[in-house]
Amino acid sequence: MKTDKINKRKYHLLLLLIPVGILVQPSCKKFVVIPPPVTELASKSVFDNPDAATAALTGIYTQMQSNNESFFMAQSCGLLSDELTNYSSSYLPNIQYYTNAMLALKSPGPWTRAYKYIY
Repeated sequence: MKTDKINKRKYHLLLLLIPVGILVQPSCKKFVVIPPPVTELASKSVFDNPDAATAALTGIYTQMQSNNESFFMAQSCGLLSDELTNYSSSYLPNIQYYTNAMLALKSPGPWTRAYKYIY
């Protein structure tokens, strides 16, 4: 009878210690951390190093320059802010920028391409 009580206490103690032991165990941090993709630049790894950040921005600016984005973005911002005067009466995007009447679905402007450069 006494051995049954001892076995019962051991069993209850074991049932109590197993969940506590599981909760106290250190987490599997290496299992949760996902390495950055090999085919893409991760923003954390790019901006950790000043040289890598400069190279990434230079690459973006080079892509923008090869597509004449720098000229059109400066022109569009100048028309939107009324720093430039629109003398064209036929080119719809310039008219929309100058009159602040842009239609997002019809003329998204440079933003469609700009997001592709960045992301």
